[in-house]
Amino acid sequence: WDGFLIGWYANLGNTPGPFSIIAAIFPIAHVAAGVGLTYTTLAGFLNRTRICLDDQSLTVRHGPIPWKGNHTIDRNDIKQLYCEESVSRNNNGTNRSYYLSAVLVDGRQVRLGSMPMNQAKYIEDLLEERLGITDMQVPGEVGTGGMMSRF
Repeated sequence: WDGFLIGWYANLGNTPGPFSIIAAIFPIAHVAAGVGLTYTTLAGFLNRTRICLDDQSLTVRHGPIPWKGNHTIDRNDIKQLYCEESVSRNNNGTNRSYYLSAVLVDGRQVRLGSMPMNQAKYIEDLLEERLGITDMQVPGEVGTGGMMSRF
């Protein structure tokens, strides 16, 4: 995608007259899409999620490339942690994504990070132990009861 656009703009000097202005403006939306695709691809390959629990808060940071989903949550605001499954369907089939999520004392649900289900369950168990939270089933949770037998 980006290579084609680089070639397109490199050849603009060979385009005569007013057509060169149209040729420069026409692919602007494609340039924006290319920048977005490149950024997302780099973040997918380079970023790691860091989850830290200290005496005051649970902190989730994604980096080194800035990405949405950073959280700092007061540890007393966490009611429950759970592993959540998100299923999306398209022409190529079904895709499943798993998230470590939290239920806060005010009832809000927050996705903390996307990861393999077994990793989300491990971190959930570890954090609940360190936070002194008794594990309780949350609607939509995977990895408990009959849902675990699917995997």
